Amino acid sequence: MNYATGKGYAILFLTLYASIGFATHALSNNSGEDAYPFFSWFLFVNVPPRIQTGFDVHTVEVNSSQSLRQSALFRDEGLMRRDIVALENRIGQAAKSGNAEEIRSARRSIESRLPAGTVYRVREITYDPLKYFISKSVLIESTVSEFTAP
Repeated sequence: MNYATGKGYAILFLTLYASIGFATHALSNNSGEDAYPFFSWFLFVNVPPRIQTGFDVHTVEVNSSQSLRQSALFRDEGLMRRDIVALENRIGQAAKSGNAEEIRSARRSIESRLPAGTVYRVREITYDPLKYFISKSVLIESTVSEFTAP
């Protein structure tokens, strides 16, 4: 293969690859989803807001001793951070909306990992994600509910 033929194939490949990448963006109804191995070039379409609101499960007391961050207890269970966040948001949304069945289900998931008698609080927090990641500092926090593990 000579240089001109190789150059032609490279240009053809890149043109097709770019076309398919743009097509995946157009066909995904601008949802930002990609179709592997073709990626759209709209990487930062869905930038999260600078200030976010979520839920946090915070232990108040473990067997009448000091406070301990909930995720520290979950770390021994091998749960990924995203699973912990999903569980915190699940119980937070349920407690805020008053969905008794979902609260019971989420409490079973949480309390199966806690020592008996652990008092924990579900808090709604407003935070800057970067500052929260670095120092766990929140802008606004309010207690949604408080539970005790049986």
